[in-house]
Amino acid sequence: MSAEGPASRRAVRKRTFGFSAPITLALYVLIGLKLGGVIAWSWWAVLAPVWIALLSILAFLLPLGGLALSFRIGEYWQDRRYRRLDRPPPWIGSRRW
Repeated sequence: MSAEGPASRRAVRKRTFGFSAPITLALYVLIGLKLGGVIAWSWWAVLAPVWIALLSILAFLLPLGGLALSFRIGEYWQDRRYRRLDRPPPWIGSRRW
């Protein structure tokens, strides 16, 4: 047996604090305040933590997606250009004089 004993085999869960925890907390607080009648905001304002987070993620991912797409289109056109140079044109070798 190992010197560490059976206690070392237990899985230790690490507590992490991510980006979604404050957003979720703010959402729960705002929904509670709205349902409790403390605030008279519209539901758009109450659910703002959700859609603002989604818009910020989209604002980050859309330009990255555009860059990736333009890179792939550039590779496609470059491959197409070099592929044309590798084979002779169709009129070379034909006997249509």
